[in-house]
Amino acid sequence: MHWRSRRFARSGVLVGAVAVAVVLSACGSSGGSGSGSGDSSKSTPFLIGAVQPLTGAFGPVGLDILHATEAEANILNAKGGIDGHKIKVISADDGSNVQRGISATQQMISQNKLNLFIPDAVNAQSQLPFAKDVLSFSNCSQAVCGDGSQYPLAFTTNPPASVQVPPLIAYAKKNGWTKVGVLAQDTSDGQFFASQVQKLAGPAGLKLVGTEYFDPTATNITSEIQKLRADGTQAIIGWTVGTTVGVAATGLQDLGWKVPLIGPPAIFTAPVQTLVPASVQKQVTCICYLVGTRPGATLSPITAPLAAAMKQYGTIYSLLVAGLAADGVALAAYGYTKAGSLNAQAAAKALDSIGADANYPASELYVFRNTNPDYSATVHSPANAKLNTGFFGVSHPSAVLDGTYIGTPFNY
Repeated sequence: MHWRSRRFARSGVLVGAVAVAVVLSACGSSGGSGSGSGDSSKSTPFLIGAVQPLTGAFGPVGLDILHATEAEANILNAKGGIDGHKIKVISADDGSNVQRGISATQQMISQNKLNLFIPDAVNAQSQLPFAKDVLSFSNCSQAVCGDGSQYPLAFTTNPPASVQVPPLIAYAKKNGWTKVGVLAQDTSDGQFFASQVQKLAGPAGLKLVGTEYFDPTATNITSEIQKLRADGTQAIIGWTVGTTVGVAATGLQDLGWKVPLIGPPAIFTAPVQTLVPASVQKQVTCICYLVGTRPGATLSPITAPLAAAMKQYGTIYSLLVAGLAADGVALAAYGYTKAGSLNAQAAAKALDSIGADANYPASELYVFRNTNPDYSATVHSPANAKLNTGFFGVSHPSAVLDGTYIGTPFNY
């Protein structure tokens, strides 16, 4: 067994300050720029700020997050808003670029009194240091994004990679694949995912034969995939977010290699049915969250209302991504409502004890309809939630319907 080192630098990172235009989205009542955490006037809006990759490699992810945030705001506004405050959403495009995202975050927070911040799902860890004083909910799967000790006001709805990896390993074992290789984009979240596979594969009885990283802006990664083939890989466990799943799948097609590519929910965050060549679609498998699957020709009654609310904004690339984002807004609303004011610290404290709440508002949520995220004062991710039953599903590329793919439950 040997390890492959990272061979590409993250070339998409711009150096220096970048001017970012903040686009206001009228979502509910009009009014001022937002209310501070201690402002109790019901005439002031509850202001949500989102810095997302609306363009670039991760554009489909960012658009889904923004549109789900706006859709959920509309749903909540129809019920009176959050603690009596109508919700307003503002957004900025970071162009799928780390430094641009930092600049946008600094600008947005300095110029607005946000009640909720929605950081970039892929690069949230770089934005959170500049948003410490604002309650935030992200789709980030890195452990640091849910570290309540480091970021007491930051929460994530996305289970960390340490929780996403076990079902991938269980699926590989179920299918008799004992030699696995890792293919991951060379970003901080890709590196963290790979480290979790490296940590957990051996104790679970799998042999990890190689790890290959690739530049997320690369259009051809055949050489990386060929090295995994030379290593004797029987199944690839991949972190190929957004459009990069198409690049990886095309590499498999070019090599004529019939190895399965198994990935966590992040690999189905773009329109995979168009990105993945038809000849290799059966090889690409997502151990997704059930919210991103449908049992047949129609959506489940749980996710259909979210899809309906998002349709005014255009294409839904991944209802899985959208569900996580919408749940973040709904959970923030839960925290502020329990607090009885727009005090971010009080809302966070209410969220810290959500696992013990007998009146947990399951009917208001999509991803966490059947599973409480079980946050605590130090763990602000669903790392402690019970996810092995009724949470994951198996999907392959199929005809897409409102960002969902045909799938079946996967319990492990």
